[in-house]
Amino acid sequence: MTESAKFNIARQRIYPLLDKCFDDLSECVSEEDCCGLLLTVLCVSFLSTEKTSYIRQLYRRRKQKGNGKRIERCLTQLTATNPSLFIDLEINVFEVFQFNSEKLGNISQRDQLLKKLIENFSRIETEVNKNRSRYVDIFSHAANYVIGKTIEKNPKHIGQFVTPREISSLLAQLLAARPGESICDPTCGYGLTLTHFISADNSQLGDRAFDLYGQEINKKTWAIAKLNLLLHGSSEHQIKLGDTIRNPRLLDEESHLQCFDIVVADPPSNLENWGAEMAENDKYNRFSRGLPPKLRGDFSFVLHMLKTLKKDTGRMAIIVPHGVLFRGATEENIRQKLVDENLLEAIIGLPEKLFYGSNASVAILIFRKKKNHADGLTKNILFIDFSRRFEVANGRRKLGKKNVNQIIDTYHKHIRSDFSKTNTEKKIKDSVRINRVKEAEIEYSVKSTFMYVASVEEVRQNGYNLNIPQYIDTSREKLEIDLDAVMKDRKKLKKRLSEIESEIAKGFTELGYG
Repeated sequence: MTESAKFNIARQRIYPLLDKCFDDLSECVSEEDCCGLLLTVLCVSFLSTEKTSYIRQLYRRRKQKGNGKRIERCLTQLTATNPSLFIDLEINVFEVFQFNSEKLGNISQRDQLLKKLIENFSRIETEVNKNRSRYVDIFSHAANYVIGKTIEKNPKHIGQFVTPREISSLLAQLLAARPGESICDPTCGYGLTLTHFISADNSQLGDRAFDLYGQEINKKTWAIAKLNLLLHGSSEHQIKLGDTIRNPRLLDEESHLQCFDIVVADPPSNLENWGAEMAENDKYNRFSRGLPPKLRGDFSFVLHMLKTLKKDTGRMAIIVPHGVLFRGATEENIRQKLVDENLLEAIIGLPEKLFYGSNASVAILIFRKKKNHADGLTKNILFIDFSRRFEVANGRRKLGKKNVNQIIDTYHKHIRSDFSKTNTEKKIKDSVRINRVKEAEIEYSVKSTFMYVASVEEVRQNGYNLNIPQYIDTSREKLEIDLDAVMKDRKKLKKRLSEIESEIAKGFTELGYG
């Protein structure tokens, strides 16, 4: 049997065991606590060795009193071996989710519940030990499964902390990290987007060694992100606890904002209490392009992220509500500066209802510190509209693999300058239309049903309005109705209806009701 086949069998056996554990715990605690407790025990198993297994130690004494205390002693030992990995602001990741808590019942009930938990994890460890060559893969898939189940149980609440996996994957592939680069998510939630930079989904990158950073304001969410990254094989990450706007904690040795090759985020939309009271006197000078509205903090995250980009290699992607593209007043002033500085590279419109617990449609903004397209076509902005392209699976909308790949291909062809006049005529001919090519300056504009490349000057002429329908016709095609055919069909239906009425009347007559 191949290694891949063994791995798939192991997954099929592990997932039902995780289901049992989740269902048992969910009778006592919230879905998020279930997630944290299960990821914690997965980490206990992950950090064990074949010779020294914490799970085996717990299993041998599972029928004795004090299972909760014994689990927490194991966690204390793990923390002692690497405190910097598990502790931030004197808060221990392993203390966020309590195994010896009264929430799990009285002492007797707790011991019985944890006994079943330990027994199931002993079976999981057995499956892991059969597949040591796929060790990290098994634990990363298990972490994804637990988080996925948590979202499934409570999408409205949990959804605010997670970005759908296909969108996280899309962001990672758009930014195309190279080995050795630093990557930061300043509102990292459960860390799903960061895990996509180190997952097997990006295997074309080869043997990667990314430096991963993040910050998260919610303590439970922060703890889950730490556990999730560890289970994906990242032991050197730095995920800080705190408010990114009011108290950014990723700083360099001189207490300046740390800069990264890649910054990516799905921050909370239209946040009212974002920190406007301190922005005017911000010691990091993040808001020199303008102060976002007091009751709408979308641009606060955009401006923070731009400030943390490296000078030459820095690039970023952020998910924003569509209002960011066209709202006026101070937001228009900020947009004007971003366009005039030639930092904005692409805008990608996504369908509504893609995100858990939200019906809103959003856009991805991509910025690059130094546009370096090979043919010099740098003063332009790529618009991609996929707002009407989606699939429906299990009652939820999703982009689907085909649409994701088309977005990625379109974007990277633009970055590699494959949309020059020659390549357009040769490669995509009728799918796009050349609007103009200026002879004095190398600028161009390409239009199709889903994309448009606008010059910075064109955006200026449009009053710095970046609303996608301003550049791409997003209206639905009008259906041509053949009235003659409709009338013919109507006559056929009337004739058939008359025949049915006659048959019914005949039937009633035969039954004596005529």
